[in-house]
Amino acid sequence: MMAERKVLIVDDDAAAREALAATLTEHGYVVHQAGDGAEALKLLGAERAIRVLLTDVRLPAMDGIELLARVRVAHPELHVILVTAYANRSLALRALRHGAADFLPKPVDGEKLRGVIERSFYRTRLDQLAVSGQAAVGNLKSGALICSANGVVRSVSPEAAKLLGSARDKLLGKNLWQSTGYSELRDLLADPANKPVTLTHGQHILQVQHLPVEQHGGDVVLVVTEISDLRQIQRDLKAIRQDIEARVIERTRFLSEEIDFSERLLDTADVLIAYVNPDGKLERWNKFAIDLTGMTADRAEEHLADIMNDAASPLAEVFDPGVEHEVTGRIVAFVGPDGMSRLLTWSARRFREGPGRHGRLIVGMDVTEQKQLESTLQNYNSYLEDMVRQRSRELKTKNAQLIHTARLASLGEMVGSIAHEMKQPLNVIAITSDLIKLLRKNGKLSDELLENNLDKIRATVERMAGTINHLRGFTHIDATTFRPLTAREVIEGALVLVGVQIRQEDLEVEVSIDVNLDTFRGDRNQVEQVLVNLLMNARDAVLDAAQHAPIANDRRRIDIFARATDDNKWLAVEILDRGVGMSEEVVEHIFEPFYTTKDAARGTGLGLSICLNIVRAHGGDIEVESSPGQGSVFRILFPVDMEAELTGESQMMD
Repeated sequence: MMAERKVLIVDDDAAAREALAATLTEHGYVVHQAGDGAEALKLLGAERAIRVLLTDVRLPAMDGIELLARVRVAHPELHVILVTAYANRSLALRALRHGAADFLPKPVDGEKLRGVIERSFYRTRLDQLAVSGQAAVGNLKSGALICSANGVVRSVSPEAAKLLGSARDKLLGKNLWQSTGYSELRDLLADPANKPVTLTHGQHILQVQHLPVEQHGGDVVLVVTEISDLRQIQRDLKAIRQDIEARVIERTRFLSEEIDFSERLLDTADVLIAYVNPDGKLERWNKFAIDLTGMTADRAEEHLADIMNDAASPLAEVFDPGVEHEVTGRIVAFVGPDGMSRLLTWSARRFREGPGRHGRLIVGMDVTEQKQLESTLQNYNSYLEDMVRQRSRELKTKNAQLIHTARLASLGEMVGSIAHEMKQPLNVIAITSDLIKLLRKNGKLSDELLENNLDKIRATVERMAGTINHLRGFTHIDATTFRPLTAREVIEGALVLVGVQIRQEDLEVEVSIDVNLDTFRGDRNQVEQVLVNLLMNARDAVLDAAQHAPIANDRRRIDIFARATDDNKWLAVEILDRGVGMSEEVVEHIFEPFYTTKDAARGTGLGLSICLNIVRAHGGDIEVESSPGQGSVFRILFPVDMEAELTGESQMMD
């Protein structure tokens, strides 16, 4: 019987962890749980009896691969099984290179999990026995004695005397089997070809064997070895073998039941299933095949023999076991001997029964009615194409409306900043008008003071008008063609809308724009919408990081860079934050519609999807670099306005 079997499950998802623990506990395992790698290492240090570690790959702070590497150093005897929802070849190879015992994809099948865990415990036990065996062999106690042919002891080593439980002087000159009481030794001396003799001395097990050396005067050399530890290891191995045999018997019974179930399942399948053995005999012809063709298996075998012997029949290579290549998706009519005809899609492949012997597994799907419907469906093709064109136009309109809606949503987030932009100039106007009244009341209002203050009011009104016009443009759906834009104007335009709001959160915004950047073509409102969205996301990332723990002042900053790529074919605008960052898994999905890491009150999951849609409509793309806890860089790439560049070169040449 195996000792108490302890397993440690590591997963940051408590529900998944509890489900696995319940399954393993039901099968008799003692289960410990940890929510992250650090907790797991601490628990392993305290609970040395744990032999199997089952860990999710995706863990906070320390992922499963790193935990595996640390465990292999600190606890090399531990068997580690990795579990992940994103199983792929490269990840599995990484896990195995780091010493993983096995690899399970999610969702985890209960029976498969049990099998993997059970194998790990057997391997652990065998590893322990191997170590014990090596130690036992290295610590073998043995001694030798020399006897005459009639069993008189002529010489004995101290170790041999001790193992036989007697003093040397009580053995020398005495008959060996009489002085020791082991009558079995008489047969060993009588015939050197006899197998070694096993003796029991108290708690010790001894083995005595005849040493095949050149005899001098008829003397015999015997070697006495204590094999108690080796026998215990043999008993342990026997127990493991018996346990495995019992499980194999149980598994065989289960597989037999599964085979019976599969046979019944084949008969309920709504496809023709046939199997032709290497000798050309039809061994399988399921119930659907009988119902479809009206032929029993015996009659079908005769009919198929005619088909395989007919080289002109398109079904010959489908059913002939001598054909090596596979057949996939071939549509051929099956005509029975009574004239019955059905149109089927055929697939066939070789099935190896033994060296040089291959049968043929055939599957046929009845598509008679389907093909009849196809001719009818063709009449609707032109109608559907018209519908697709109409829907495309509608989707284009809906897309523009969606972008406009997202722009209005961004505008809603910018209300605080807009209010600040309006409040400041209104305050200037109010103060200036009050000053004019006061000067007039005190008789100090000269024409010069009046004109200066009115100019100040006029300038303030123009500033407000500029902001309002900017907002009107931001919310307007512009169907005109693109025009040349500079990085500076779109960046400054976006900061007019959200710069104040970001700074009100005690965040700094720093802008760095390379000189002599080329222009790019686009819709200013849409490009500003992209920048506004990314700036607001950067703000949220920094604020989220500050909620978890205090952050340094140098992290309360958002950087905006504008530069040309190395090949000067693209203009790159980068928005860099030092916020919470994102994992690789999140980065893979952030541009998918409705995917969001924010709560429902802060995001719909459409912002980045729309941003990517806008940028690609401008012939560009968005790249993302991010690390959890380090921040993110969103890089917007616009193709350089080659037309403007060529025009500029042409003017310079003129």
